[in-house]
Amino acid sequence: MKYYFDTSAIVKRYHREKGTEKVDEIIEGDSEIYISTLAIAETISAFTRLISGGIISKSKYKRISEIFFSDVESRYIPVPLSDDLIIKTVEIIERNNLRTLDALHLAVAVDLCPEQECIFVSADRKLLDAAKNEGFETLNPEE
Repeated sequence: MKYYFDTSAIVKRYHREKGTEKVDEIIEGDSEIYISTLAIAETISAFTRLISGGIISKSKYKRISEIFFSDVESRYIPVPLSDDLIIKTVEIIERNNLRTLDALHLAVAVDLCPEQECIFVSADRKLLDAAKNEGFETLNPEE
């Protein structure tokens, strides 16, 4: 099975919160896990916000970021951004009224899975609704 994970889903792998068990189950299974290269920077940004919010320590940040980068190299399949994706992103924004980065994630999934043969994973309900609108099966790990 192919899955596309947005950042809200990826972060659950490294910081225990609602939905972590479902994310772990998928990632530890025998599935292909795709992420955008954008999600790499967004995930680190989410981790640093956890530090600034006093939710995790700097040493925990160091540990989870090292594990995350190891997973990027060995477990996930990063999908690079391209100029064509910007055009798709604009079209998705117009159809679904999404924020730019959410639309970019969806554009990557549309490009990766033109027949919508992968499951779009996110904890963002509006993004999941847009993914459904684009024809994807979706999964909210928090439900």
